[in-house]
Amino acid sequence: MDLFFEENKTRDFLVLIFVSYILIAGFFFILPINNSLSLIFVDVIALSIVPFYYLWRRLRDYEHPLNIWISRPSNPVRKRSVVSSVAFPTLISYGALAFFTAGVIMMLQDDLRLFEQITVQPLPTPAFFMYIFAILIVAPILEEFLFRGYLLGRLTKKYSIGTGIIVSSVIFGLLHGVQFIGATVFGIVMCIWFIYTKSLIVPIIIHFINNAIASVVEIYERYFIQMNEIYIPNPQILGYTGLVAIILGTVWFVYFIRSSWGKVTLDGYPFFIRD
Repeated sequence: MDLFFEENKTRDFLVLIFVSYILIAGFFFILPINNSLSLIFVDVIALSIVPFYYLWRRLRDYEHPLNIWISRPSNPVRKRSVVSSVAFPTLISYGALAFFTAGVIMMLQDDLRLFEQITVQPLPTPAFFMYIFAILIVAPILEEFLFRGYLLGRLTKKYSIGTGIIVSSVIFGLLHGVQFIGATVFGIVMCIWFIYTKSLIVPIIIHFINNAIASVVEIYERYFIQMNEIYIPNPQILGYTGLVAIILGTVWFVYFIRSSWGKVTLDGYPFFIRD
């Protein structure tokens, strides 16, 4: 894997994502289909399928199988640790989104109808099923291969394992938009699990659980809140609950890092570069 990570540069990967997103977005938006469905197709194809296909082709050029990162976890996995790895990123993500939402409400307090228009709305049936497929199946598998399998390895090879974990997670967070803070924390946690278990199986499972929880919340917001009335959360309540969530999540996150960082950085380069 040394040669693979040395020759396949991060900028090529990022340029591919950017160019494919622009081209595919332009193509889908000229088609006579629902805008919500177009957005989902663009995200799935440009941010997951195209980069994954590129990764598969590059691995094949170096005679590495795609399942090189899929194996039985090399270290024991405790259920409590798995639950923890979903819980504190969720708390941090909620806290950040609560502050963001409260800020939007306060800025738009003179025109609350505008807030209603920019919040989640029910999706048409085809877009709904495509969304569920993307968030529960496509994202956990393809994103782990791309960000933990490839990007983490490339950045670790070029810089260091710590830099690889941080930078790959920040890029992962940036591609998740307003969920940047929570997604970045989640990315760091997934990197640590990947290096610790020497397999993408556990990160994929945790990613699936995390996305399943998020999708349940979003489905509730889209389909069970009365959309024929203005639903405006109280910004003060959002601020207080968000603050509590961020504090709890951050303390939990710091504990996780302090107890696990040394385990994954002790030997320098991780297994997938040494082997």
